[in-house]
Amino acid sequence: MDWPYITLKRFEIINKARSVIEDCDWLVFIDADAFVVGKVTEEEFLERCCGSTTDEVPLFGVHHPCHRAGMPPHKTKTGAYETDEKSEAYFDVSKELPPIYWQGCFWGGKVPSALAMIDELEARENRDLENDVVAVWHDETQINRYFLEREFDVHTFGPEYAYPEVFDEHCNFEPKIVHLAKDNSKYQQ
Repeated sequence: MDWPYITLKRFEIINKARSVIEDCDWLVFIDADAFVVGKVTEEEFLERCCGSTTDEVPLFGVHHPCHRAGMPPHKTKTGAYETDEKSEAYFDVSKELPPIYWQGCFWGGKVPSALAMIDELEARENRDLENDVVAVWHDETQINRYFLEREFDVHTFGPEYAYPEVFDEHCNFEPKIVHLAKDNSKYQQ
């Protein structure tokens, strides 16, 4: 698909594998240009986020590293949120901006909750397209709106799970998962 539909239609594409996903306990989405460079254990990952504790939550996402670092567009009043009221991803930026903005490269959860999210976001994106609207950051903008509506159902991993190789100089934390540079990644040599 042409840009931005290759990312915008992500939920529709994932739904094509629904019968396989339904046979699983977990759905973990991670961009193909991500590279694990640190140790990620089952206990740290699955149990900490959605395990069998009393504070169990069914979904997870990752704090956008550029949001944490206060980089554009996150340092502006509107941040990276959708400001077009016609969009299903609209967020009223006249209110206080949330402390977290999630990156669309790494998310998931327990299968029933993750599939419900995929269904809802596919429907929202299709309604937007019917109204000639494309959310500002495509699927990521939709994810943020969905997570904001369910903030107590989302465990947020730190930005070390989406470390942006191209903004290495802005990150003061050690990576666990690196979002590779599109050209000339040191991890691809």
